Amino acid sequence: MKRCFTIFWLFCSAIFFGQEGTTHLIKVEKKNTKDTVQVNALLDLGIYYQGVNPDSALYYHEQAKKLSMELKDQVLTIKVYNELIWDYYIKSEYDRSIAIYTEAESLINKTLKDRAYKKQTVTIKKLKASCLTNVASVYNEKGDYMDALTNYFSAITVCQEINNKQALAANFANIANVYSRQGDMSKSLTYNYKALKIFESMGNKIYEAGALGNIGLNYSRQGNYKKALEYHLKSYKINITINNLSGQATNLENLGSEYGNLNNRNLALEYFLKALKLHEQLGNIFGKAQCYGNLGITYHLHGDSVSEHNPDKKQSQPFYDTALDYYLNALKINTEIGSKQGQAFNITSIGGLYISTGNYLLSEKFLKQAYALAKEIGSLNDLQEVCLDFFKLYNKQGKSRQALNYYKLYIHYRDSIRSEENIKASLQQEIKFAYEKKATADSVKVAEERKISSAQLSANKTKIREEKNLRSGLYAGLLLVIFFALITANRFKIISRQKKLIEIQKMQLEYQKGLVEEKQKEVLDSIHYAKRIQTAMLTSEKYMERVINNLTEKNKDLLS
Repeated sequence: MKRCFTIFWLFCSAIFFGQEGTTHLIKVEKKNTKDTVQVNALLDLGIYYQGVNPDSALYYHEQAKKLSMELKDQVLTIKVYNELIWDYYIKSEYDRSIAIYTEAESLINKTLKDRAYKKQTVTIKKLKASCLTNVASVYNEKGDYMDALTNYFSAITVCQEINNKQALAANFANIANVYSRQGDMSKSLTYNYKALKIFESMGNKIYEAGALGNIGLNYSRQGNYKKALEYHLKSYKINITINNLSGQATNLENLGSEYGNLNNRNLALEYFLKALKLHEQLGNIFGKAQCYGNLGITYHLHGDSVSEHNPDKKQSQPFYDTALDYYLNALKINTEIGSKQGQAFNITSIGGLYISTGNYLLSEKFLKQAYALAKEIGSLNDLQEVCLDFFKLYNKQGKSRQALNYYKLYIHYRDSIRSEENIKASLQQEIKFAYEKKATADSVKVAEERKISSAQLSANKTKIREEKNLRSGLYAGLLLVIFFALITANRFKIISRQKKLIEIQKMQLEYQKGLVEEKQKEVLDSIHYAKRIQTAMLTSEKYMERVINNLTEKNKDLLS
């Protein structure tokens, strides 16, 4: 079954302004003074408009660049360059974004060597890490995964030098995105959980929601759609709580994708339309392209369903026509913004649609284009889909040898993504994260209990000393006996308390062990449940195997 497209969360530096703050910035900007206050106002106004009107963002940042250069403030100019990289990314002008980064890199290296800026070294390195992150995201969107990883890892090195935890976690999440696109789910989950752990410890809800959404996508690409839904819903609830509209749009689209993957097309359509409305409201062109592609798949699958039950093409053709319109609209946007992954996905979808409508020549043409593009960017997910469609195409045409070859390739790419090692790694990462989170909470609790016990013990000792001093003058002989008695009693109390504390700690360890075992049992039960679902779905696999055997026999007959 054709899968819907899911969207990974991308992390970058962001500043958020309320209406009051924006009004103040506009007043400052209108004063038209030539100082750093004016540059910062222009910078912040541009950042505000990045999520509202990209053209306005670009205008303000170009003005900020001009003024910062006039003031000969190199650090301010680097700040502006950083935002310009992101401005052109938002506008999908990727080559221009990379060109701006090259200018920024040169200025950063020059400024770090300049003794006049020695006191601002940490600030400059923070900006360097941000520029690296932003340009890496550009390469990622272009499908240049090696350049993306190189720049993300360079950003991580800088973040570790200056101990910038939030930026470090953001780059962990972005690296997870790249590995997922390449089909390496084990590495992707490892980096996603690293990111989530840091975001949770910092209380950063926006980024925490993004990390949860990305973990959901890891499970989706392994075929565990119910687990994926669980994480997408967690992410969605956080974004509703903090009123993050952009995050909600991404959540809605990913939820629609998972319902589509679970064959619930009505719910899928509902969520995609809600997501499209939000993307249009926010002016998110990239989000619109994804929605168009997913709506195309939804209508395509609906047409296939009608066709199965009614051979009259007049009944299914309206659904196919609508699907093609959405596919072409999505392809147009992805071509304009230079998204190779988006283009590969859309071209594959169009090729698959022409199989459904019986136009095999056009189908082969589009699938060949999609295969070459998926190979170029190294996307295992797209290669898997293209090879499956090639198998269906050649099987319908009676080209048994070609069909068999592409089915073998499909199995190869599918198993690379859904390998047993990847599934085990996913389970291990989830258990590890849950255990570490519980252990951290318990360690804090135990530490507090120890503080209380220590305070109580100290109070008892003080009381004993006071009693001793009061009686020392009058009851010298008697106090000698009492003194030894008190020492004995005190030692007994200490031993009792220590014994009780050991018992409490032992119970806590047993409780923690029980929680881990219970969590592991739940996860293993979910795996067994997933296996039962897979077993229930084996009919279609066996059918395909029978088709392959028949094709193989035909080949033998032809050769003999």
